[in-house]
Amino acid sequence: MQPLLSLCFISALAMALNGCAMVGKLLGIEPTSPLRHVKVVAELDANSLTATAIDLVFVYDDTALAVLPKTGPEWFANKDALMAGLALSVDVVRLQIPRGKTVDEAPLPRRHRKAVAVYSYANYITPGGQPQGKLTPYKCAQITLGASAISYQSCAS
Repeated sequence: MQPLLSLCFISALAMALNGCAMVGKLLGIEPTSPLRHVKVVAELDANSLTATAIDLVFVYDDTALAVLPKTGPEWFANKDALMAGLALSVDVVRLQIPRGKTVDEAPLPRRHRKAVAVYSYANYITPGGQPQGKLTPYKCAQITLGASAISYQSCAS
């Protein structure tokens, strides 16, 4: 009876502390992104009628998060240096989406389930570009490329 009671206590304690990052680190369990699918839809007038380069950036190290830029123009201007400096801390999936096309299932890196964060950067021609897209909270993210802006939402069921 005693081992069963101890097991119940440990299980209850683990469930109560499940959201605590400190416990996760102590147990070697790091939070990861639930992202499993990415769909990209380019409207006919996307990016002022041009194809759009979009990078999906999978981040595996919390220290790399502070280095990532906040906008697409910053990412594309410094991408080579960032990728060299971050090395194994990130994976980048490069996509080129023509206007009016849809990518139903963007390829994901083999270790995508271990990412602590996932972002997208689009190379838009609009002045100032587009802000970094935060894909981390989605299980299935749909990125819609519009004429002068990008929207993010959960994929339709």
